[in-house]
Amino acid sequence: MSERGELRSGRGRGHGGCGAGAGLRFGLLGAPVLYDATGEPRLVRSAKGRALLAALLLEPDRVVSLDALKDALWGDFPPASARASLQNHVTRLRRLLDDPERLHAEPPGYRLRVAEGELDVCVFEHQVARARAAHAGRDWARVVDHASDALALWRGRPLSGLPEPLTDHFVVPRLEEARLLALEWRYDAELALGTDLAGLTPELAALVAEHPLREAFHRQLMLALHRTGRRAEALATHRELRRRLVEELGVEPGAAVREAHQEVLRGMGEAGAAGRNGGAGTAGASEVGGRPRGVEASEVGGPLACFEESLRIHGEYEDWHGESQARLGLVRALRGLTRPEGAPREYATREYATLLDRAAHPGDAPAAAGLPRHGTDSKAAEGRRVLLPARAD
Repeated sequence: MSERGELRSGRGRGHGGCGAGAGLRFGLLGAPVLYDATGEPRLVRSAKGRALLAALLLEPDRVVSLDALKDALWGDFPPASARASLQNHVTRLRRLLDDPERLHAEPPGYRLRVAEGELDVCVFEHQVARARAAHAGRDWARVVDHASDALALWRGRPLSGLPEPLTDHFVVPRLEEARLLALEWRYDAELALGTDLAGLTPELAALVAEHPLREAFHRQLMLALHRTGRRAEALATHRELRRRLVEELGVEPGAAVREAHQEVLRGMGEAGAAGRNGGAGTAGASEVGGRPRGVEASEVGGPLACFEESLRIHGEYEDWHGESQARLGLVRALRGLTRPEGAPREYATREYATLLDRAAHPGDAPAAAGLPRHGTDSKAAEGRRVLLPARAD
């Protein structure tokens, strides 16, 4: 197995504190199981035996009443022979335990002795707590370690394959949410560490499909795509998330998603500028057709595409009298900016960044971005210096 595979599965590392991996004896993170001396899970074959084991493990090392055990095995309609049948199931379960004395009668029911670190739920929650603390401290390596250790215990939906009273137990959604948080923290850590970002994208894409309204996974997928050069897909991910949030919940994406979106847009702008500055051609102070020498009209496509994408993401084209008019307005808005005499050359970049930033925050977007609502005034731009950077000599 590769190093990444071992890291993500949690193999090769012990579970410290609340449970060394070798100490596991019982499992509820999936179908109820018993772990043998080698740490391998063994399924209890009898459906009633699994229900009995689960009911006892949900109250580890505590007495579970006979009535509660009957409900777990038969629901609201226990047979007349329920008490005798329950005793038979207890006897069979004792035979499967490493120590039959673990399970003993104690009024008003039965107690299953479970030591610290022997139940996977205990170990899982302990590792999640350690991952949370490491995440708060931005100790990314420890976040990956503890979150991976917790997730390695997960075999499926907790209490799966059991009757309804148990599968609907309140602990199930709590554990599922803890798992999702552990995943979020681990991906945050791996993005911060730059760990195999290309390998993260299919995992995050699957989580986004499974949890279409969970913003954290969308944000992480956007960043992973962007940082591996797949910026168009990153913007498409943001577009789809925003559409769902607006249509289904009537809300905009949160601050973390907006920040990731801005990172993608800034990256597109920087990439466009780098592409223009790195190309062949001459630069000079003279201008041709209202733009600096060496900058062709087609080169507006780099930053313009970025600016247009920002506006389109927020659905503003529809309100601006058609896409063609919006495109024309964008061109003239970009070319209509001026650099005051004596101002540093970086002024153009700052003005463009301001224009782009305003476009990314809806409001009175046409006015904020300097775009007219009803056509454009071409004369207003005549004689002004074009702000697109010229190529280097």
